[in-house]
Amino acid sequence: MSITSNCKLIPLHLSLLPNPNPNPKLPFPNPNSPPLSPPKLLSIRCAKRSQRTGKYRYPSEKRKLKSRQQTQIDVPQKFEGFWRLSKLGVSVHRDPGKDFLDVSDALLEEIAKVLEFPVASMLPPEAFSVVRKSFDARKSLKEPKFVYTVDMDVIKLLDLEPRTWDFISRLEPKVGLIEHMLDERVSGDIINVIHDYRRIYNGVVSNEGGHIQLRESFKYPATKKPKVAVVGSGPSGLFASLVLAELGADITLIERGQAVEQRGRDIGALVVRRILQLESNFCFGEGGAGTWSDGKLVTRIGRNSSSVLAVMKTLVHFGAPKNILVDGKPHLGTDRLVPLLRNFRQHLQGLGVNIRFGTRVDDLLVENGSVVGVKISDSSNYLKFDSQKLGCDAVVLAVGHSARDIYQMLLSHDMNLCPKDFSVGLRIEHPQELINSIQYSGLATEVRSGRGKVPVADYKVVKYINGDDLDTTFNPGTVRHGCYSFCMCPGGQCAEKLESHS
Repeated sequence: MSITSNCKLIPLHLSLLPNPNPNPKLPFPNPNSPPLSPPKLLSIRCAKRSQRTGKYRYPSEKRKLKSRQQTQIDVPQKFEGFWRLSKLGVSVHRDPGKDFLDVSDALLEEIAKVLEFPVASMLPPEAFSVVRKSFDARKSLKEPKFVYTVDMDVIKLLDLEPRTWDFISRLEPKVGLIEHMLDERVSGDIINVIHDYRRIYNGVVSNEGGHIQLRESFKYPATKKPKVAVVGSGPSGLFASLVLAELGADITLIERGQAVEQRGRDIGALVVRRILQLESNFCFGEGGAGTWSDGKLVTRIGRNSSSVLAVMKTLVHFGAPKNILVDGKPHLGTDRLVPLLRNFRQHLQGLGVNIRFGTRVDDLLVENGSVVGVKISDSSNYLKFDSQKLGCDAVVLAVGHSARDIYQMLLSHDMNLCPKDFSVGLRIEHPQELINSIQYSGLATEVRSGRGKVPVADYKVVKYINGDDLDTTFNPGTVRHGCYSFCMCPGGQCAEKLESHS
């Protein structure tokens, strides 16, 4: 997504303010107050395990030592905020199943092992929340298991079970396993984040009570809203339109394809009767190319980061199932994406966004080196006789990879385009039952077409190739390529993504 504009862009900083005292019953979240003493009558003490001293002889012990975080946390800080416990494994036979997203008794036992708490049944499930759940069925394991990431609310835990005090005081961070957070990493959906931003920048927040004092704010002039043309209604275009419209801009969303209802009929005609609509197919139309590609939500930029969670929660707001917030490999499915996109569109229209389907951008309008609008036409008219001019203050190009005419147009304006790395590959279609049998063996019967206890099986193949493995035309030893299988669509089919009759 790129932005071309003749107006000054103001940086946008969104933040969520923590509650200064989440639980008034417990005074120790206030850093200025002295820490409370543990209630002696309710304390549970266990003998400390003897630790090896001197040189560690075994590689496993060296790895454990290396995995421990060097920085120590002061004891009073341990009773503030949250602890994130990762890689908690529960055997598949003891777990309620893939659709259970609460804290089970078996998971409490794994949490008790981390805390070294002797009686798992005494731990209150209300103090823990599941952040992520995935399924691990690798052959190297003794048995398949569900792997959890859990957040522990220290204040709530001590309120419900004060006898955990001693065990929390001995808890230490370990890289990749145990992490301490003063504030819970929770963000709302993008709509609520923007509403909080507008409330803060309208001067609601002061410096009293530990809140943040904002020195300056930015407001658009009340007499004129900035006009922005967003080109493309894929994920980038939809979310750009959502953010800008929520902030009060006058948005026109331009899409060369059709809405999902008509687009579904056009794709059906392509698959069944081999009739291709050049501007409404697998590549073009509302939702982008991923709408008919299972709607996978896999990301490599931090699955549990606040920005990713904000996008996920926005999808849930428009109708996605809540399990995408927890699943290790979340996906929506085309059947869920169609009503989700319809709800997304209706929300944008409620904000005053003008959505123009079947409209193609043919050129940029440039005056004195600045973009002042776009030239548009009916996408079904390839002769471009009905071109119109649409003036605007800024243009957001979210056109995807298939709109090659847009990139040719940008080159005609002598714009500098930076090539992006991309992958070239192919699709292989396997029977889903075969993959289930290979991955799960005897456990394959538990899949039950995605309605069983375990998720449908998938796989990934990765291979790094050095220059020595390639053709001699390459310089040996200087080329290193990563070859890998693309994201899998369990239960899907291979489809031809035709864009033209040629």
